[in-house]
Amino acid sequence: MKKRVLITTMCMQHSDCNFDYVTAAKRMVRSYLKYTDHPILLVTNKVDAFSEEFNEDRVILSYMPEEMNRFRGLGFDYTLKLEALAQASLIEGIDAVYWVDADSFTTGWDEDSFQELLSEDNDVIINGPLYSQGLPYFTNYRTEGKWLEEGEVMLPCHHEDRVLYNNMEVMREIMIVATNNDWDALLTLNPNCRNYSLDHGKLIPNWRTKEGSDGILMGVSMQKVGGKCKELVDNVFEFMKFERMEKRPSLLNPHSIIEDRFRRAVK
Repeated sequence: MKKRVLITTMCMQHSDCNFDYVTAAKRMVRSYLKYTDHPILLVTNKVDAFSEEFNEDRVILSYMPEEMNRFRGLGFDYTLKLEALAQASLIEGIDAVYWVDADSFTTGWDEDSFQELLSEDNDVIINGPLYSQGLPYFTNYRTEGKWLEEGEVMLPCHHEDRVLYNNMEVMREIMIVATNNDWDALLTLNPNCRNYSLDHGKLIPNWRTKEGSDGILMGVSMQKVGGKCKELVDNVFEFMKFERMEKRPSLLNPHSIIEDRFRRAVK
């Protein structure tokens, strides 16, 4: 039987951000409206920017106050992604939740292959491998090398740009852990080792504003509840071949790059 999937994304546009997430999110929503028949949940602090264009039943607009980002002017709070996912997990009549970042989109679709993936016995389906992130490396208590050294704590982590939650009961358990765990006891940045964002060169003030922290929260929470994970490491399902993402400009590369879902440049 065909599963009803809630495609979910978030657009938090802050004044200090050098990327237009509103325009990107509109492209994302339009693409999945065009090529799929699944409902879409858009969590945003800019509801008015979307309400006129997306006033159909398939699009659910959910307001997230800008004040939810406790680091306004200093960086994006990556824990907000978990708050948006927690909302998605509570919507009734849904069999699965497909998280897609707002700077991603699709150029086509194959529903049969999508449903084939959903029919497998997996709780969480991730984009790429489930890998281990060194706690000392992430928190800047060691700045050389990402791999395990004797006695170091390693944390399960995964890419968070696309995540497919295929078991709603397990997803709700993951969200409870992710939104209630005492992460500050685990993820405290070394105050003597300053870390800067490649997006705009600003100091990263807190672990919540460090890219990849959302992947750690998702990975650790999934491990805590014993979720069964499937790793997608290539375009093995037809629908995946159409999906794209936009790599944002940074200090290293001032231009946007369109890539496939595995971060390979698309001509």
